[in-house]
Amino acid sequence: MPITAHQLRQRKNHLGSSDVAALFGLNKFANAYDVWLEKTGQVAEAPVNEAQVLGNEFEPIILARAAQELGPLKKNQYRSARDLGLPLGSDIDAIVIETGRPVEAKTSGIWWPVEEVWGEPGTDQVPDRVLIQAHVHMICADSDLCHTPKMGWGMRQDLYEVPRDEDMVRQICDYTADWWRRHVVEGQEPKGTPRLEMVKRRIRQAQKSVEVPQRLIEKWRRAVKLCTKVDHLREAAQAAVLAALGDAEVGTCPLGVVTYFEQYRKGHVVEPKMSRTIRWKENKAVA
Repeated sequence: MPITAHQLRQRKNHLGSSDVAALFGLNKFANAYDVWLEKTGQVAEAPVNEAQVLGNEFEPIILARAAQELGPLKKNQYRSARDLGLPLGSDIDAIVIETGRPVEAKTSGIWWPVEEVWGEPGTDQVPDRVLIQAHVHMICADSDLCHTPKMGWGMRQDLYEVPRDEDMVRQICDYTADWWRRHVVEGQEPKGTPRLEMVKRRIRQAQKSVEVPQRLIEKWRRAVKLCTKVDHLREAAQAAVLAALGDAEVGTCPLGVVTYFEQYRKGHVVEPKMSRTIRWKENKAVA
């Protein structure tokens, strides 16, 4: 379920499970620099993205199914490791009432293929980012195991069980405590650069002007020119393919099949829209 406004405010005061995954380079939506900008209050609130909408819509279904195996659940629970002297806090999807074990609901590959690999159901063979998140939940909830129900293609749901690994717990605790002290308490800027989506949210002072290194401006302008040239080449090549199709919707060659007809735009979960899209399917025998 969507987190509350209070939980959003709390997130600035601790490292959550997704933040820790980012610090270890395992969160495709954020990196360590992004986390630093957010925890030090230098960026505006992030808009809700499509992945979050999808997760919020399916989470109640996933948890209801999980409860059939795990027993009654207490949903949307916050747990903190502040009493352990750690800057960790978890917005846990649910807690099993009987055991106190955390439940981390996931969706993966419901609408489109994903790169991450999940192993055999019933095991701890989950993607590394989920492994980190599960351990943050276990640290904050003082638990020995984290249940991870995952809904995938065809609305199939599988249950994974991540047991507590004390070596991983120590690594997470030591690293996050040191990172928080250096970068949040002491204010040291981390190495690297933020993602474009994050730096666009940077809170800026009106009329403030700074000197920008010329080499950065030149690099940006070269990239813009290169992208423009590539766009022209792509459009010309696509136009040639469509011209070769004539009034047909499907074209074939030894390499595969190209199609151009009205279909749902990929990735539109909330409001799918029909559009004419050129798509390519490679011949597996050739590949």
